[in-house]
Amino acid sequence: SANALFDPTNVVVILTGNLLKRGSGMLDGWQERKFVLTRGREDNIARLSYYGSKGERKGSFVISQQVDVQWFEENDRNYAEGKHRFKILNSPSCPDRVYELEATSLEDMKNWVGKLREQAKEGEAARLAMEEATKSTKLDAEENKNDSGAAKPMAPLPKLDKLLVGNLLKRGQGRLDGWSERKFVLTRRRDDATSRLTYYTSNGQMKGSFIIDRATIETLIQDDRHYRAGRHRFQILHSPSDPDRVYVLEAATAADLKRWVSKLKEQAKGGEKARAAAMETEAKEEGGGGDDPEKTSPWSKFLIQNGLAKEEIVFSGLIEKGSFSGFGFGGKKRRLLLLTSFPRLIYADPQEKKFKGEIPWSEDIVAQKKDNKNFLIKSAGKTYLMTALTHEAEEWVSAINKTKAGYKNADARLRAHNSRQAVL
Repeated sequence: SANALFDPTNVVVILTGNLLKRGSGMLDGWQERKFVLTRGREDNIARLSYYGSKGERKGSFVISQQVDVQWFEENDRNYAEGKHRFKILNSPSCPDRVYELEATSLEDMKNWVGKLREQAKEGEAARLAMEEATKSTKLDAEENKNDSGAAKPMAPLPKLDKLLVGNLLKRGQGRLDGWSERKFVLTRRRDDATSRLTYYTSNGQMKGSFIIDRATIETLIQDDRHYRAGRHRFQILHSPSDPDRVYVLEAATAADLKRWVSKLKEQAKGGEKARAAAMETEAKEEGGGGDDPEKTSPWSKFLIQNGLAKEEIVFSGLIEKGSFSGFGFGGKKRRLLLLTSFPRLIYADPQEKKFKGEIPWSEDIVAQKKDNKNFLIKSAGKTYLMTALTHEAEEWVSAINKTKAGYKNADARLRAHNSRQAVL
């Protein structure tokens, strides 16, 4: 069973079943394997693992936003009429490998392809749903062993505002470089003001989704490769979801082009204003009030208030904290980073509003810009890699280094902080 293969306290099993898998190299025959699609409760990473007839694990790879799941077509080398075959490409675990699989029926293939695409393309939505569904829940392993397998109801996803909806032509990638009409929906989350562009087929199947915050939106000009006179084309680059991908889109009219480009640029460049407004609205809805912004802020509980001084938020914004090694962007954690007047660098979960940790402030702390989005914080012998989502990296570097340069009486305030540390 799935529970025998995985510890249910660490992962949620999404789908299990037997598939034929084509070997690689000299072992290029088709062998039956048991496949298990899971999502980690802590790291929120989806993985597809497969096992031999005796239950021994044969392999495992990550299913993330860059993964492509395709049905076999007639021009594919291993296409066979009447066989229900599909393939998985571009896994971060093994980017150059193509996994070729075969289901027992068309319905089974549709189920697998649908679930895999859901985890690959709806990674962010699936992650949020998983957080909500598993929040404040500690599963009992024995209870799960006897579970009937019925799906537990998921808690509702964060509320979204629809900003713009319409049809655009989208240029495919690689061999699929033709133009396909897709329905696009631009949304913004109310809790952290993250904007996202999602696109669907004519029958409502979601094909992809990516973050707009801090992305670059450009109208195509004559020198651009895909420019065509009389065509209303634009492109989206540097999305935090997939920094290396370029989305090339075409609107039906010049007015439609202007409307899309304007709204997308507004969300990409105005992310910080929208975030601040969303946080202010949320604080009011939670019952906050008064003229003191620190008291109305949902983050005020992390600040130190004592006889020595009143700690205030100097600079804040959404970041992704972590390392580019391992699973790349999929392994990074989205956090709200707070720079305070003491000074301190606190990071918190922006959805649950929980304290997650603190970057130690030392005399030798320094912030360094890597590029427009990424920056380093070096302190106490450690280096932290950050990706700015609601600011430019340069703004963070400037704020941290200015706070360091202008800070006085550090020892006294740090002693005050240490006396409070146990409370956090």
